[in-house]
Amino acid sequence: MCIRDRTDGVVTLRPLGEDDVPFYTELHSLPDVVATSVPPIPPGPAEVRRRCSWAASHWLAGGRADMIVVDTASGLPAGEISLYYQEPRTAQAMIGYSMMPAFRGRGLTTRAAKLIALWAFAETGVARLIAGTLPDNLGSQRVLMKAGFRREAYLRSRLPGVAGTRHDDVQFVLLAEDLLAQASGGELTQPG
Repeated sequence: MCIRDRTDGVVTLRPLGEDDVPFYTELHSLPDVVATSVPPIPPGPAEVRRRCSWAASHWLAGGRADMIVVDTASGLPAGEISLYYQEPRTAQAMIGYSMMPAFRGRGLTTRAAKLIALWAFAETGVARLIAGTLPDNLGSQRVLMKAGFRREAYLRSRLPGVAGTRHDDVQFVLLAEDLLAQASGGELTQPG
């Protein structure tokens, strides 16, 4: 499966590449992006270069797809979104994303999450897509719910913090049938 640009006319997802080192460095140096990263430590220059140059190889190996979220109107990189195929045996993958402050609050992250979910369900064999947020990251939780994800679990002390601290994780899930129901105008039903 090759990674190619995906768009809904408002956002475009394109593969992360070597030319993205300056943008990726700037994005992952923002204090609020670092605070919601796992672990909450900014990547060093060598790690950023490695991440950007190895992105295509990681997907060819079947482990992850790192994409730049582009504001289609301006052509500017707005953020990034990644799909981690962390449980191939159960067909479960996870998404994570970050957005530059100038592009937040415009629905671009929700659109990017929907695009990557559509691609994952249609072309990769993923059956279940998850995402997690810190309990106080209400903006990210709204993004996930608008993209069709449902809150599924509250995992205590799951995520590593700074200096040996631990943080809780609010987990969300999206199934292919949930996304289809949303696309056809159907209502999402909450379990039990």
